[in-house]
Amino acid sequence: MQKFANDLRLVLSLNQAVDGLSLTQDEVDFLRESMPALGADDFAILTISFIGLKSEIIKLISVGQKLIGVERAQEGTVAIEWPSGSSLELFLTAGTVSNFAHKSEILALNHRVDQANDKILALEQAISGIQSQVDTLVSPVSLDFASILTGGGSVLVSGGDVVHDGSEGTGMLKSILTGGGDVLVSGGDVLHDGSEGTEILSQIVTASGRVLVSGGYVVV
Repeated sequence: MQKFANDLRLVLSLNQAVDGLSLTQDEVDFLRESMPALGADDFAILTISFIGLKSEIIKLISVGQKLIGVERAQEGTVAIEWPSGSSLELFLTAGTVSNFAHKSEILALNHRVDQANDKILALEQAISGIQSQVDTLVSPVSLDFASILTGGGSVLVSGGDVVHDGSEGTGMLKSILTGGGDVLVSGGDVLHDGSEGTEILSQIVTASGRVLVSGGYVVV
């Protein structure tokens, strides 16, 4: 992470070669006291300048008790031999501003992505709610005929059949119709294949119940 300090300016006492940076102990102490501590991934951008010479940008990567670590010739500048009396200062450089702008763009883009994801989630939830309503409307309704009709009610079938194959639950048809209820079929059939429980139909008729068929058949 890039570190900063206000009003950091140091006049270099020594001539500087084109690599590294030679400082006195007092100058090292000044940097250490003036700069925030630099961790493993931290750095600061400094500028070396002298009257009549084009400035050079350097990257300060560590400040020890006696030594500092630097990378010369940053942001397209050129490393040169600097004379004694050159200034080492912390300025806001074009590269620093560009990095801030790039990070701001990334943050703005991430924010827009988050907003889009929120809208997608809301849309998916709305679609799920609509689908649940549709499923409820079109799903078949299962009726417990026995519980419905043992109290003297009716089975109403329009355009379909009442089918009982005798494989199981033959007692259900019996319990439906021996309590005085009606089987009302319009345009369909009451089918019982007679495999078992053939006495059911006779019990239906003789227990004051009725089998009412309109346009269909009673098949036994």
